[in-house]
Amino acid sequence: MSRKFAMLLPFLALLVSAAGCSSHGYPQDIRQSDLLGVWAGPHGSRIDFLADHRVKATGFDFEGSPANGCSAADSGGKWAFYEAVDPSSGDYDMSMSATHGDSLSVIFGKLSESGSCYFSLDAMRKDENVRLCVTADPDSPCDGGVEFARKSDLAG
Repeated sequence: MSRKFAMLLPFLALLVSAAGCSSHGYPQDIRQSDLLGVWAGPHGSRIDFLADHRVKATGFDFEGSPANGCSAADSGGKWAFYEAVDPSSGDYDMSMSATHGDSLSVIFGKLSESGSCYFSLDAMRKDENVRLCVTADPDSPCDGGVEFARKSDLAG
């Protein structure tokens, strides 16, 4: 091994480790029981995940986010973890039977109706806490600019 290469090894290791982490933290697989309850976001927004896959939300007005203008959120919706449909191709879809995951989808209203919306949330571990962040592109976790922090186990 050349001396120049040996001197570069620590720098290369730092680059490789940094590539796996964003400012939002690391992807975190969570169980359904860890998801259920109240999560709080910016500007007084709140999202409640219920065991029967219903979701309630208030205060969804996030400029520039996939969740912006989600007027159907106040009437409630559905949530589900993503599950691999075809692992060889990397295709994922919502699964009401999945009991864990690091990404989930939320749908408010019927997608064919005005005011309805659909977005993904990624579970990310930062320090000792798990956050849910809005994601528009599955290849760019947390690109929606909105994060939710867990507030309680009981939704209501």
